[in-house]
Formats: sequence, structure tokens, C-alpha cells
Amino acid sequence: MGGRVSIIFREPLGEWGLRGDPYIWSELETHFSKMFLPCSEEHFLKEVYFAFEQFTGSKLGLKDYILTPRYDHGGMSGGMVCSTFWLKRAIPLLIKRLRQINEVS
Repeated sequence: MGGRVSIIFREPLGEWGLRGDPYIWSELETHFSKMFLPCSEEHFLKEVYFAFEQFTGSKLGLKDYILTPRYDHGGMSGGMVCSTFWLKRAIPLLIKRLRQINEVS
């Protein structure tokens, strides 16, 4: 067995959709620390969607802005998570990183 899938979360993004997005990124990193490489893209996506719903209480893509009170640490968009950011930016980047790391695992 290789390393853990969480390695693809180690380098955070420079910009986020809303203030809650870095918190879910961190929780996803912890969630994927239990999963070994290599990991199929299909399994990864299934787990991302499952974990996202567990962490936010809402299905990814169902609503664009999701209020998640436990991520509210202040600010106008405190506690808000942006589905569009995850679907269009974060997840495609994570899939790209997963492909790269799977090639060397």
C-alpha cells in the first residue's frame, strides 16, 4: 500500500469561494487520511460527495450557498460553503492531483 489520499489536500488553495470552504477542506483532508493510495477517481468522488453532505448537511450542488453554522467564525460569509466553488474549482483540482499521485503510487 502507498500513502494516504489526504496528501492531495496538503497544499491548500490560495483563494476560496466563501469563508466556510477552508474548514470543509480541512475536514476532507482528515476524512481522506484514512484512505490509502491508489484510489480510483470514482471512489474519490463518491467519498467527496458523501463527506460533503455529512459535514454540511446538504448535498453538493443542491444549493449554491450552504450555511454551515459550525464553520461560522465571523465575517459576512462566515459559515457559508459554496457548491459552485467545489464543483468547478476545488474538486477538479483534487482530481488532477489524485491522478498525478496515483501514477507514482
